[in-house]
Formats: sequence, structure tokens, C-alpha cells
Amino acid sequence: MPLSSLQAPFSVIVVIPLYRYIYTDELQLNDKNVIPLIELGEKYKLDALVDRCAQHLESSLCCKNACVTLNAAFRFDLHHIKELTLRFIQRNTKAFFASESFKLLAREGLEFVLKSDVTSVPEVEIFSASAKWAEEECVRQNLTINGTNKRQILGDLLYQIRMTHISLKSFSNIVIPTEILTEEEQLQLYKYFTITGGSKLKCQLPPFERKARQKIKPDLIPILKKAEGKKSQQKVSRSVSLPTPKEILG
Repeated sequence: MPLSSLQAPFSVIVVIPLYRYIYTDELQLNDKNVIPLIELGEKYKLDALVDRCAQHLESSLCCKNACVTLNAAFRFDLHHIKELTLRFIQRNTKAFFASESFKLLAREGLEFVLKSDVTSVPEVEIFSASAKWAEEECVRQNLTINGTNKRQILGDLLYQIRMTHISLKSFSNIVIPTEILTEEEQLQLYKYFTITGGSKLKCQLPPFERKARQKIKPDLIPILKKAEGKKSQQKVSRSVSLPTPKEILG
């Protein structure tokens, strides 16, 4: 099956590194070619190539590319990269949310982050980032940016935000103006914030996650450590059925 049938186009910046790797075992990776090369590696079962690309994702991980890396980890089922990226995000949450690429984060990636019990920012910043992401999704789906549509896009992801750990002031000044919560949800949360003692238990709260996230200091320790020496890479078998450059370029 020619690669021209794939959805993503493969240019010379991908084809040349691929064939150089196949015939010389040399691989030059960068942010532009690493994801397409993983796709090619998965397509043609070049496991050693995929491993090399995964190592590049790991060693080059930063706030600028964390979203793209997490998307790739889900797309190609790279469990180690998922966990590594999550740990990086936990200690660099603020910069991660502020990055230009955050709006490109796939829904499953956002869910992965929201379900994490560790963060380095206040809960209200997690809410604000989720609302911002929902706005970008409205734009992508040609929907009017309003509370109803943002709520529809977030769906059950909203319940992963620990609303009961947001201060009343932040709830009033930041959460309410987004119009993402229903009037009933607003009322019940206001009751929760203002009622004291055991009466809080009578509040009929929506099913928001109640467990407080563990707060850690940002960049407390280095997350990524370079390995002391490179892992040996297996050679690609020359018997593998490979596409021709013409097939790749379409």
C-alpha cells in the first residue's frame, strides 16, 4: 500500500531521513520530521525507527512541544512518553497552559492532564485553561463562543476540575463569568462555599471530583535526565518490504 494513501502528506524532509536511516542507520531528527517518521515506522513496522523517534521526543521535551508530544504519545500508544510528558506537565503546568501549542492539545490529552492528581498551579488556573481550550474548539468547529457551546465541548471533562478547591473569590470573578456552569450548579457551589459545618453535606453538588490535587513546586527537580550512553539500536532488516520514494511522495 503506497504511503500516498495516508492522510498526512510526506515531504522530502521526511523521505530523505527515512532512506538515510534504512541504508546507513543514521537518523537526523527534528520537530518537523519526528512525528511523520513515527507514522512511517508504525506503518512499515520499523520498530527500531519508532524507538529512536520516541527517544528524541523524550530528550527534546519542553513546554513549547509538550502538547504535540502528548498528542503523538496517544496517537501511537507510546505509554512511556505519555507518563514522562505528564510528569513534565505537572511541574511546568503554568508554562504548559500558556504555550501557543496548548490549543492544539487533543481531547484525550486534556482528559489525561485533568485526571492527574498532581499539579503546580491553583485549581482555578486549571479551570481557566480548560475554558480557553474549549474556546479554541469552538473556533475549530465553527461554533459561536458562548457558555453553552463551551460546556457542550467540555462535557464530562468539566467534572475532573476540582471546583470545591477553588476559592469563593475566584469562583465569583473567574468561573461564573465564563457561563460554563448551569444556574443550578452555580447555586449549589455557592451554597457549598458559604455554608459552614455539617450542612455542607446537604448541598446537592454536581459530580465534580472532590479529591484535592497534590501541589508541588514548579521545576523543583529536573524531570528529564539524559541517559549515560545510548542504547544499542538494532539494524533494520533489508528484507522488509519498503515503499519507493515515488510512492511516499505520491
